[in-house]
Parts: sequence; structure tokens; C-alpha cells
Amino acid sequence: MKDKELIGTISTFLKYRKENGNLSLEEISNRSGLSVSYISRLLNNQIESPSLETLMALSQAFDTTIYELLNIKTEDDNEFIPTLEELILRNRFIYNGNVVELNVKKSIINLISALLEFNMDNNIEEVANICNLLMKYSAERKCKEEA
Repeated sequence: MKDKELIGTISTFLKYRKENGNLSLEEISNRSGLSVSYISRLLNNQIESPSLETLMALSQAFDTTIYELLNIKTEDDNEFIPTLEELILRNRFIYNGNVVELNVKKSIINLISALLEFNMDNNIEEVANICNLLMKYSAERKCKEEA
């Protein structure tokens, strides 16, 4: 794993845990023993090479392993299935050449949740109609922006 990938993975993990646990930087600092400013720099991808002690402190603070912190699959992970929310929030991905930001990821999760609710009631035609309307709206908006 390259240093930039490592930093991005740690940052994503911290953002995910901070958001889902409604934790402040101070709370993360108290749990980990790391300073608030250091955690802030980790969150903002400003630490190039955190030490093993830092990784251990973070994994202990969140009651997890260093492997999970770094998003490394181990042989013991065969039965682990992450939630869709975890997959979207914890991983970095690109759409149309742009990195998808956290607020967009949350919107994606909300949209998927709403669509799944419809689908759970066997309203697949309604889900298809909603998807078609969203795609039409997106195409129209794109045309207006280009004009």
C-alpha cells in the first residue's frame, strides 16, 4: 500500500467512525491518546507516514484491528460482509472523473434506502420510474449547464 493510499484509508476510516459515532475530535483524542491537532491532520490527509504506535492507538480507540483500520482483507474475513453504507462511506471512488465527496455519498445512501423501501414493497415499476425521472432530470440539468 502506497503512503498516499494509506493516508486516504486512515482518513476515510476516521471520518466514517467520527460521523457514525457522532464523535468530536476531542473524544477521539481522549480515546486514542493522540492530540486533537494530530487527529485533525490525519482527517485532512496531512500526515504522510503515521507510526505503528499511531495505528495501534487508533485501532484500540475504536476497538478494531489495524487490518480493519487500513481496510486490509485477511484470511479471517471470509465471512465478513460489510453493509452497503460501510462500502459507500469507507471507500473512495470516482464518478465522471471526480472523487465522490462525503455529502454526495450520504445522498447516495439516502437514495438507495428510499429505493429499497419501494422495492421491499414489490413496487419495482415505481423504482424504475423514479430512476428514469432522476436520469431525465440529470440530463436536462447537464444540458442547461452546457448552454
